[in-house]
Formats: sequence, structure tokens, C-alpha cells
Amino acid sequence: MRDYKHIKLDYLYLMAENDMNFAKDIIYSFKETIPLYFEDLESAIAEKSEASVRFFAHKLSSSVQIVGAKELSELARLIENQAVTSVDFELLQEANSKLSNTFKEVVKELNEELNHLHTSQLAD
Repeated sequence: MRDYKHIKLDYLYLMAENDMNFAKDIIYSFKETIPLYFEDLESAIAEKSEASVRFFAHKLSSSVQIVGAKELSELARLIENQAVTSVDFELLQEANSKLSNTFKEVVKELNEELNHLHTSQLAD
């Protein structure tokens, strides 16, 4: 298994029981779904809705665990906790920006993995 900075795919491959097509489907689904969660979180921050920020940050934190995106999960948890303890929406916006940048790095690594899977399957 390849090493990455932002993702750890052990759990994904365990769930997929090493079925590479299933793993690819999960990655594609992740790449399509997670940006929608970001949109929801950004809207909640813009609307200054504490409950929605907590909800969508929690949803995001849980969802990124399938690809082992620990840093992304931790940033989402930080936003969730900040929405509970100190509702500074400017601070939440900054944290969300960092979250978004980290997500871009996660997607790059997932694309590398997809490319690797595709290449491996062609070689078989």
C-alpha cells in the first residue's frame, strides 16, 4: 500500500476486502459527496447558524474517516467544537478555509491512488 501525507487507506481497503473496483467506487463517491458537505458548512457559517455549523462539521468529520484523512477530520472537529464553545464566525471562516485547502490535498492524493489502481489493473 502506498504512503501518503493526508490519507491512510488501510480502513478503506479493509472494508473493500481488497476489491479494487469497490475501493475506486468509494473514492469516486467520496470525491463527489464531500464537496457538498463543504458547501453546507460554508452556508451555515455565512448564515451564522451555530447548530448547522456543528451538524455539518460533525458530518464532515465522520465522513472523511473512510479515507483516513485524519487531519481533515481533526479540523472539522475543531470547527464543530468552536461552534459550541466560542462562536467567533470569523475564526470559523478561517478554520473552514484551512479545512478546504487540506481537502484539496486529500483529493490530489486520492487521484494519485485512483491512477495507481487504474495502472495496476491494466498491468494485470
